[in-house]
Amino acid sequence: PVMLKQFAKIADLSSKAAICLEQGQVHDFLEYCRDEWQVRKDIWPNITTEKIDLLLKLGGVHGVSLGRVCGAGGGGVVAFIVNQNNKQALIEDLAKNGGQVLEAGFAKTGVRVDVD
Repeated sequence: PVMLKQFAKIADLSSKAAICLEQGQVHDFLEYCRDEWQVRKDIWPNITTEKIDLLLKLGGVHGVSLGRVCGAGGGGVVAFIVNQNNKQALIEDLAKNGGQVLEAGFAKTGVRVDVD
């Protein structure tokens, strides 16, 4: 039952984050994402590594609004939302600490598949 409650909490926080993002409530969106990550760490303490924690800490040093771990099995990424003024310093610091920086951005639409 405890695990099911935690899963329900992840679902609830994720739903609230999505609504906030749709409504342009960025501050609340970021808070829900941070809370959701904490619940995941509470459930699975090994979900993070020293390297991931270091990269997230570096993000905090450079004023990152959100660092989000995505993916699994050694093939994931840590995505950051950072002010443009801090971006270059963050990139340099991540690279110095073993991070491989991949450029990314927001898409206006999701994935679309056309079937002939």
